[in-house]
Amino acid sequence: MKRIFALLITAATFTSAFAQQEKFKDSRTDNHSKKEEQVYQKNFSSSVKERDEQVQRIKREFEQKIELVRYNRRLKNSEKTRQINLLERQRDQKLNDVARAFQNKNAYYNDKYATNNKKH
Repeated sequence: MKRIFALLITAATFTSAFAQQEKFKDSRTDNHSKKEEQVYQKNFSSSVKERDEQVQRIKREFEQKIELVRYNRRLKNSEKTRQINLLERQRDQKLNDVARAFQNKNAYYNDKYATNNKKH
């Protein structure tokens, strides 16, 4: 009886230790995304290809995070829904930021080009 009781306490201890909420980060994707972001900030150009690559990267990262939440057995459905909605709003905000940066950069170059052409 003592062995069964000790085994149950040990199992409960391990279960509670591993049941702590995890951060939804994969160190490999985090390091990769940080490097990509630094390179993008240094060498930002208004090319459509670069913008599309950044959009795809953002979508891929948030899809991974959403899938982690969706298949997390420790969360209630209401908490899953709340976290998924939060992640979707964050994804949309980042996508809007990329679009706005692209538009602002193009507007600057278009204005500069138009101004230079008027002088001639």
